Formats: sequence, structure tokens, C-alpha cells
Amino acid sequence: MHTITDYANDQRRRGLARSSIDASRYQLRRLHDFHRGDMMTVDRSTIEAFLDSRQLSARSTYNYLSCFSTFYRWAQRHDLTDTNPADAVPRPRLRRQLPRPVTDRQLEVALRGADRERRAWITLMAYAGLRCAEVARTERHDLIAVRGAWVLHVVGKGGHERAVPAHPMVLAVMSGAWARTGPMFRRPDGTAWTAGEVSRRVGDLHRGLGIDASAHQYRHWFGTNTYAASDGDLLVVRDLLGHASITTTTIYTAFSGAAAADAVAGLPVI
Repeated sequence: MHTITDYANDQRRRGLARSSIDASRYQLRRLHDFHRGDMMTVDRSTIEAFLDSRQLSARSTYNYLSCFSTFYRWAQRHDLTDTNPADAVPRPRLRRQLPRPVTDRQLEVALRGADRERRAWITLMAYAGLRCAEVARTERHDLIAVRGAWVLHVVGKGGHERAVPAHPMVLAVMSGAWARTGPMFRRPDGTAWTAGEVSRRVGDLHRGLGIDASAHQYRHWFGTNTYAASDGDLLVVRDLLGHASITTTTIYTAFSGAAAADAVAGLPVI
């Protein structure tokens, strides 16, 4: 288990987000518990048996394999092993997933029905495109003035930074009476909420309000609406969402709107 701890410490020194470190630690510990031995003796068959035992979706399987592969590449660099068993396991093919934004009505109901803190979280997701992990890390000093305009500085996946122009609703959230230093949003004991807790608490709110949606779908709402407002400028949306590749952003072209609707409406009725 100490190897996993060493890997997590290396991730921390490289500035990876706490949520990313926690997620990889969780996945590696599950493999360790399944193997019940030295992580450096794991082979392809062990990983395949582990994945089969968990009955994961294709996307979750892909995520686990990515985590394991990155871990063993680190182990190779540190001369802990000569092989990367994860690279020998075929990756599942992932189907292209369309964004599933909340409806305007669902957003309205959530904002009206939420307590003060969860209303702030939902506002940051819907009006700045933040992920749950990014909400959990938000600090007051992330709001900065650039040439007379306010922007929200966001550190996303892999430490990638982006600047999102601050919507008036975001400005209202950032000026609220939150913690003045460190993460703004805190549990009653004063410690910061985790990404998982943000997601679960928004999910709890949704169930109470009868909203069939996840917290991440507010980010999809932000993406689809900024795509429409920018006249379909994928580069703008990519930068606002912090996607590493524009290929990820192209899912929003599915909501290109009028031209596609007119084409379908023009089909003859037989």
C-alpha cells in the first residue's frame, strides 16, 4: 500500500487536484484489495479479473484502465517495475455521448428550491460551467478584474487553467458571506466540501424537488447555451469549458438548432 501513497504524494507535488488524487487512490486501492499482494506483481490477468468482478460500464472500465496505466508508467520511471500490465488490456470503445443539459424549468426549480449554499453551487455550474470538483475548490480570490471586467479563474482537470467571464449571477455568488480564505464552501465543522459531497448534495436536492438530472448537467446547460450564444463557435465553448481537446466540445454541435430543425420539418408527409 505504501507504493500507492508514494504515487499520491508524487501527484500532490506535481500540483494535481485533490479530487483527481483521491479518485486515483480509490481505484488503486480497490485493485490492491482484490490482488492482496504487492502491486508490482499485478499482471494483465489480474487486472482483467478485477474489472470483470466489478461489472463496470465501458466508460468506467476505460477510466480504471487509464488510472492503472498512469500508475504503472510512474512505477516504471521509478524503476519499481519493468512492465505496464494495464497497457496489455484492450480498452473498450466508447460511444460518443451527447450533452444532456437540464431544462430551463429544471434550473429555475432548483434555484428556487435550494438552500443558500446549494443555490450558489448550482449558479457556478450553470453560469460558469464549473465541475463539482471546481465548485469545491472555488476561493474568493478566484474572481479577478481584467481590463475593467470580472472573470472567474478556474483550475480544472489536470491543473489546466481557464478564465470565464463572470455572469452577474456569478458575481452575486462570489460577493456572498463565504469563507474569506481557502475554499469558500465549508461543512459545519469548517472543513471544505469534497467534489463527491457537492455532487451528492445536489443530487439529494434534485430528488426532493423531483428533478431527474445530475449536478453535471448544469455544466451541459452552460455549454449548450454558450454554444448557441456564440453562433456555434466551438473554440469559444472549448475555452469556456476547459476542454483539453476540441473533439470533446464537438458534442455540442448536436444542438445546432434551426437549420437541422428546418431540414427535418421539410420532410414530406407520406
